[in-house]
Amino acid sequence: MRVALGMITIKPRETQHKLKNKMQTDFYDEVQKLRKTGNPFAIATVVRAEKPTSAKPGAKAIITEDGKLTGWIGGSCAKPTVKCKAKKALWLNHRTRS
Repeated sequence: MRVALGMITIKPRETQHKLKNKMQTDFYDEVQKLRKTGNPFAIATVVRAEKPTSAKPGAKAIITEDGKLTGWIGGSCAKPTVKCKAKKALWLNHRTRS
């Protein structure tokens, strides 16, 4: 199925594939940027999801020391828990290296 919007033709499968590739590229670009600047970060990966959730296994997010989350690991139920655990892991890692 194709959807035409004005002069632009959107092919759903191709668009989804390109969008997914773009998101992955953006994700890994952010990882490289954080590594180069030396800013601590954690990566959270969804390994299993139960309904109701919008996250899928394999989804990833970057969490920085200040709690900024980049990516997608689910909605309002998962985000606070993931941020808290990531910040704790970053703190413990910093503490053991000092």
